[in-house]
Amino acid sequence: MALHCTRTRRCCHFKRLQELQSWFRLLLQLLQLLQLLQHLPVLSACSLGALAAALLSRPAKMAAGGGRLRTPEVEIVELNEESITFILKKTDISMANALRRVMLAEIPTMAIDKVEIVSNTTVLHDDFLAHRLGLVPLKSTFAKFGNEPAPFVYNRDCGCILQCPRCTVVFELSVKCTSEETMCVTTKELKSQNAKKVTVAVGGRRDAMDVDGDEGDEGHILLVKMRKGQELKLRAWAQMGIAKEHAKWNPCCTAVFTYEPEVDLNAKVYSSMSAQQRKDFVEDCPRRLPKGESFPYDTVESDDGSACMVCIDCLESAKHFNHLAKVRDKPGWFKFVVESTGALRPEEIVERGMNVLMKKLEDIRTNMPAEE
Repeated sequence: MALHCTRTRRCCHFKRLQELQSWFRLLLQLLQLLQLLQHLPVLSACSLGALAAALLSRPAKMAAGGGRLRTPEVEIVELNEESITFILKKTDISMANALRRVMLAEIPTMAIDKVEIVSNTTVLHDDFLAHRLGLVPLKSTFAKFGNEPAPFVYNRDCGCILQCPRCTVVFELSVKCTSEETMCVTTKELKSQNAKKVTVAVGGRRDAMDVDGDEGDEGHILLVKMRKGQELKLRAWAQMGIAKEHAKWNPCCTAVFTYEPEVDLNAKVYSSMSAQQRKDFVEDCPRRLPKGESFPYDTVESDDGSACMVCIDCLESAKHFNHLAKVRDKPGWFKFVVESTGALRPEEIVERGMNVLMKKLEDIRTNMPAEE
């Protein structure tokens, strides 16, 4: 029995040693990335070109141990008011996932944190209204971090007693329904005392619930519907925070990445197939990867490898031909899709996510013991 316990302890120690080695390897990768990021130019606000140029401007440098650092690249696929799609190349999945997690959880934004209900005779209870107000996205371009000049600071770091203009923005809402028709109260009625810096975000799509709203309410969020004689009066305080504390400070509707697929064909095997077999093979692809409608089926080509959705139908149709095709993930390629709530522009989310990640790496280097 004692021998069994000794072996168990040794096994636990061995597993623990393996975990420590894995952590040290990850730390070494972070430090190598930090050396590369030190040579990147500072990103300016709302500058998508600077974001791509910063990652493309410097070649990889040799690490202290003799290894070559990766040179990440960014290719912008699509950008609009609500989302950004880009491809992150020549990097490791750990870096891609770190960027994704930072964008989801650690970018400072403004959100309503406290609500005082003065009068409420609507059908919604006070708690329901406070919850809806907390999830209303506020334009947070001025919510910054680090050493940048910031108009707002975290309330916990402010020297005031409760709140002040440096850490808090006050919103007021006061409406009363006097007509026989149903009145839709939207975020348009929220009035900010500091409208130059923080306002309610207005989306490009009409709110699905506000089907009978007044003209000009497009893009505003429905809060409550009122009938004649009902009244709503409240005061709300918006403060800066991150999504790690509460989801209302999350600037992203979603931030995901997928692997970039690639299809490899064995030209020798493909040339041995008949014309009908080639045609059947190509037409089995739902996305029709080959170019043009009048494809001769002599070769298989694609303008956009990302069109492949990895359904593996082509492999099923070619199972009688050994080693005809391979569908695999392209190493070091990650396709990101980031959608904004409206608090920040999509490119600002990516830019600030990189800034937060660089600050974390800088903190690691600062707290590392100096070499003797």
